[in-house]
Amino acid sequence: MKLIFNRQPKQDEADETFLNTFVLEQRSEELRKSLELKRKDIIKEFFSCFIKHDKKKTRALTIRKVFQEIINADVTPFAIILFGLFNENVCSQDCQIEYDNLFYSIASFCLFETKEMLQLLFYKEDNLKKGYIFEEDVMDFLIILHGVEGCEKKNMRKARGALKYRRQNGSTSFNECLSWCKEYSCVLEPCFTLQAKFRECFLGLRFWENQVLKQYKMRQDLLPLEERRELDRQDEEKRLLRERNRRIREEMGLLSYLFDRRRRDYMESVYARPNVYLNEDLEVCNDNES
Repeated sequence: MKLIFNRQPKQDEADETFLNTFVLEQRSEELRKSLELKRKDIIKEFFSCFIKHDKKKTRALTIRKVFQEIINADVTPFAIILFGLFNENVCSQDCQIEYDNLFYSIASFCLFETKEMLQLLFYKEDNLKKGYIFEEDVMDFLIILHGVEGCEKKNMRKARGALKYRRQNGSTSFNECLSWCKEYSCVLEPCFTLQAKFRECFLGLRFWENQVLKQYKMRQDLLPLEERRELDRQDEEKRLLRERNRRIREEMGLLSYLFDRRRRDYMESVYARPNVYLNEDLEVCNDNES
């Protein structure tokens, strides 16, 4: 009698072969190096996850499957725009994206900051590429992010009103829009909420936060010395302002700090605002530091 031993399906062997032999495209390889990721990290955190949800073994996943099965989120119009940025043929949530392009798209998105998030939406609406958009264009991308009902919430109505009067003709430039988004964080909140989900699923929040910090420091190192010192001065001023507000809040008590505006103004006059400046040697100085 001939014994037949159970073996793993051939497709599992094919998966193993694929993971051992795949070669990233040039743009993905450059991104891997900039992130200081090793090949085994790509396999563990990205490709193995893709294979797990790729039941048909096509070496590609749809946007719908990525969202519903991997990050447990609904596919939004913003998701189509996002993946369409990195993949020319993506036009719907059922479009297939190969593993390599999925890795590049997700890893790039996890590095986005406010400026990149806004660029993605701003230049989609700026069809003529003139560097400005109109009120109806702003409303279009807000609907993409928040939906019609979300745009009518109190915080969003306040944000819309703040931008609408920047120019009499109803248009706004990219820099104006960027300042607006930084002042009203609710505008791009859905983008960063989605980004956090991807970061949690792939390599974790701390990894990506460290990467963003590293990029920020690299950009600072490329600046002229005067600009770098000015950024240092601004950081020190912000730190001292936080410390000043903390001391005032502790002395007043939280409720008094929040609701007694007259006493708060008095306390702010007692605790002088920090005077932070650069001396002739471009060193950060503070006259009010005790």
